[in-house]
This record gives sequence, C-alpha cells and structure tokens, in this order.
Amino acid sequence: MGLTKAYNSPGLSFELDTPALLYYSPGDLISGQVVLNTTDQAAIGSVTVSFWGRAKSHIIQQYGQSGTSERGRTQFFQQNKILYTGHCTHKPSFLSWPFEFVVPDQADPVCIRSGKAWKIQENYTSTQVRDLDLNLLPSMFQGLTAPPQQQ
Repeated sequence: MGLTKAYNSPGLSFELDTPALLYYSPGDLISGQVVLNTTDQAAIGSVTVSFWGRAKSHIIQQYGQSGTSERGRTQFFQQNKILYTGHCTHKPSFLSWPFEFVVPDQADPVCIRSGKAWKIQENYTSTQVRDLDLNLLPSMFQGLTAPPQQQ
C-alpha cells in the first residue's frame, strides 16, 4: 500500500507519524497529517483523505505448450475522512490537518461485491456453500524477523 501523490497541488504532502511499513495488519493504527506549505494564497474548498485496502491475484494455468492467465483485484475496504471544509482563500502559510485510521479486521462486503471486480469464475469455485468470509487474513509477513546480527 503506497502513498498516493498529490496531483496538481504544489506544496501539498502527507507525513506519517511513524515510518511507512511494507505491510499493515488488522488493528494497526496509521496516523499522520496532510501538510500544505504555500508561498502564494491558496483557495481550499476541502481536504479529504481516503484509506483503502485491496488484494491482487494472478492465476496461471499451463496446458502443455499453451496456457491461460487470469488476473484479479478486489478491494477489501475504503474509509474517507473529511479533514477540512471551508471554501476560503488562505494567506501564504504552513497548514496541517491530522488524520488517523485503524486497519479494520473485517472486509466491507459492499466493497467486495461492488463493481466489475467481483465475478464468480465457475472453474475456480469449490463445491462448498458460497458464503463470503469477511475476516481479513494476517499479513503474509507477520511473524517474520530479521536474522540475528553478528557481533
């Protein structure tokens, strides 16, 4: 989950309170601030932060010399926070708006089942009842540790 860059907004940046991690797990807190540092007047209607989580998959089936490839992408959740609304023109200055999100422990069924991404492929389904498990799995990196340092 990378940081999204601010487009067409010079002086706008995101600062996280802790260094960005390669992965986040359910229950993790992500906090920081949106920062605007301008040397000119800035007309600001609103400041909104969107936080979302998704999964990507890639299945390759080989049939001798040929094969097929299927790609999928599913969004698990999306949270939006409006940090500021004012429709004002601000003098040149340094402005910041704090935010904080908690990684949810369950997927949002509305996100998973909406859009074109959620299509059941008959050849990949099980014979079990099709009930959607909304519990998010722990990160695949959870529990890995760095090797001990030699002294």
